[in-house]
Amino acid sequence: MRMRGLLALLTIIILLAAFASVYAQLSETEAEQKFNQYGCTNCHTEGGAADPWDEVLDEIRAWATEYGSLDEGARHVVYFGQSGKFNSFDELISQMASNVGKSPSDISDLVQFLKNEFNEAKGTAGGSPSPSPTTGGGGGGLPTELLYAIIIFIIIIVIIVAYVMRRR
Repeated sequence: MRMRGLLALLTIIILLAAFASVYAQLSETEAEQKFNQYGCTNCHTEGGAADPWDEVLDEIRAWATEYGSLDEGARHVVYFGQSGKFNSFDELISQMASNVGKSPSDISDLVQFLKNEFNEAKGTAGGSPSPSPTTGGGGGGLPTELLYAIIIFIIIIVIIVAYVMRRR
């Protein structure tokens, strides 16, 4: 019986961790830090070859009112004077990742943030899209640090409960 209880607790911990990792989302501040960390600012700077972070974010949000999808928005991106170079958002991201020596999977957290920003703005596309709060991210997720603190707290509580139950 004790083994079943322990197995059930372990299953709950694993499910909570899986749920939390899916729900975790970068905040706008964290996304900007990733943008800088990944080397995107090599080109994306004020007066540089490409728009800086704030303008990239504004553009993604504006696409929600101008275009039906991220793919359609990507087709209108001007890349070194050439419009229509990208057939999809994934192609655009692949090129941007390549520019900084990364693969799209290396920057997937930042890409997911941008997709969430587009989708959130799409939900408010009747008016002008409102920017996301700095803490809380683009799609209503919890800030990553808070989410991890909650997970650790839950795991500690489960361990304490398991210990007390075992002592009985």
